[in-house]
Amino acid sequence: MRGCHLKVIMENFIIKNRTFRTFVCIASIFAVLAIGIFLRTNSFYLRHNTGDQRAYVGVAAKLDHLGFSEYNLRRINIAPDEDFLIYSIADKNDEGDLMRQLKKEGTSFYDLPLFHAPPLFAYAIMLSHRLFADGKPYRVVYYNESKEEITKTRPKNKLYGQFYCTIIPIFFNCLTILFCFLLGKFLFSARIGILSALLMAVSPASILASQRIWADEVLTFFILATMLFWYLAVYRNSLFFSILTGCSYGLSFLTKDSSLLLFLPLIACLYISPEDNVRTKIPKIDLKLVLFIIITVLITLPWYLTVIKHYGTPFYNPHEAGISSRVQWFAFIKQRPWYTYLFGIPFQVPIYVIGYIGILIAMFKLTKDRKGLFLAVWFLSYLIILTITTKMNEMLGPDHRYMLPAYPALAILSSKYIDTIRIKINNKTHILFGNLLVLIVLIVSCYWSVKVGTYYSITRDEIMFPF
Repeated sequence: MRGCHLKVIMENFIIKNRTFRTFVCIASIFAVLAIGIFLRTNSFYLRHNTGDQRAYVGVAAKLDHLGFSEYNLRRINIAPDEDFLIYSIADKNDEGDLMRQLKKEGTSFYDLPLFHAPPLFAYAIMLSHRLFADGKPYRVVYYNESKEEITKTRPKNKLYGQFYCTIIPIFFNCLTILFCFLLGKFLFSARIGILSALLMAVSPASILASQRIWADEVLTFFILATMLFWYLAVYRNSLFFSILTGCSYGLSFLTKDSSLLLFLPLIACLYISPEDNVRTKIPKIDLKLVLFIIITVLITLPWYLTVIKHYGTPFYNPHEAGISSRVQWFAFIKQRPWYTYLFGIPFQVPIYVIGYIGILIAMFKLTKDRKGLFLAVWFLSYLIILTITTKMNEMLGPDHRYMLPAYPALAILSSKYIDTIRIKINNKTHILFGNLLVLIVLIVSCYWSVKVGTYYSITRDEIMFPF
């Protein structure tokens, strides 16, 4: 009885004290952001001269010096100095060090007049360089050829030397955490928003992507922003949020072509009607949908017209037959089983098992759980399509950074059902036992996620786990 009385007192205080609730909410989201930033700061000191990172930094340097007319991987020289790897522009008739290195690795198909990746991320690196490193060369920390030791550069010099490029994924990850909180709050409650933001902050795939000069964190933010704005557009019947949706979705296409995977969830959002007070009968042509599509097309049209001009198709990815048997990286990712995403995601964040259960419940209940169905369609669209395409395409293999744009949906669903379990246990026990149990499960899951997520930046540089 005493525990029940204490519970009532605490609940009454929290319910009546709006200022206290606001303070706790703001403090909690700032704490989550601090955790997310802390887990990613190793990126400032790590080497960034591998894989796609070389291409993005190199093409950003070309954009800065030669403009968009030279948006390709040719004429990029890469040379070490005492502390860093320096990017520079080669003579007009010289294919450049980067292209020679790529051909030596067996990826000669990158020798194209137009770099296949959309340009927004490269432009972000260029603008960041002008802001934080104007007048200094494009440079990154590297390992020597034997890979036995990192360069002798002092940590402070590493931070300042490559801050301009390493800050971009971290910055957009912070925005992702914040927008995950906002979507969780609008859909359910501030508490669920904070829990889902925490799950995103400790996600190993997100930690890894934030510590590489990759476009995936930028893409994840714009996809999440698109879903948040579109939900508000449908819920509030707002043309303003439709415009924001179009802007965000257009920018996501200028980050990566895989944004196309989101179109089905966007259409489904109209017909699922996540809120009860939204029209259940949608006309064949919805003004919000038309407006957002028009804006998306206007933003992306110049880029895709350029791609069509060079390759005859709006969506082009370089390819080469038999590459998975010749090049180590492609062989590595192709050996992963087709179910890598299905099992690898809860391996990273064990609480996502609850999110899987939430997806099954949402699909079973259909319109009875409209918000859950909204999130389930979002996540399943990515899971199913990427599982099929990575199985069938020789150039693609299961890589969890490709699934990152769908992680917020799973994080919010998991948080919703965690909170549901907490409330039911509290009601049955008449004490705060549910709070304690969920807290323990959350701590254990987050500890595991952080341990897995920091494995690379602390102990190894190679990707050995199945994601």
